[in-house]
Amino acid sequence: LVEDEVEIAETVAALLSASGYTPEIFSSGDEFIEKWDRGLRGCLLLDMRMPGLSGLDVMKSLGDASRVLPVILFSSIMDMQVALTAGQLGVFDFCSKPFAPEILLEKVRLALDANKNRVETQQEKVRTIESLAQLSKRETEILDHLCQGLSSKQIAECLKISPLTVDNHRARIFAKMSVNSVSHLIQLTLKARQ
Repeated sequence: LVEDEVEIAETVAALLSASGYTPEIFSSGDEFIEKWDRGLRGCLLLDMRMPGLSGLDVMKSLGDASRVLPVILFSSIMDMQVALTAGQLGVFDFCSKPFAPEILLEKVRLALDANKNRVETQQEKVRTIESLAQLSKRETEILDHLCQGLSSKQIAECLKISPLTVDNHRARIFAKMSVNSVSHLIQLTLKARQ
């Protein structure tokens, strides 16, 4: 929570604590940037207008990290240009001041859920890339043909090997990739190669 107004910061922190969260309060954008740990997970509640670094300045300093740490910007005044800039910087959501507690808590819950899904997707991609690296040259060739929608017989004709050999390689690919269907294999492979 980055908020320069002490009363608002204490109110939001108490609300979050009562809901089972563990808020950490920073009184300025400068303090947050100075103390921020890149390994931090959760979401960032960020006041738009503060002395020193503004909310947008903090988001610019975060760069791509705002995609790992979802940002909820709050302000009493929100103009369209600010909203557009914040959107380009990857803001997750906005909350106006004064805010309804239930609305803020719902936005926090959604940001945390999105963050959890994003982290899980990234971890799955890393695991898939590691599994793809374990494939032999021939297995990679067969995988590429499977991703093109070819059958074992068609792959065998292309590679001038028997369909049984293709099926044996395919079984090893399935084992290395921890999948049990071609569609799941293709889905993981395409996501990893994006």
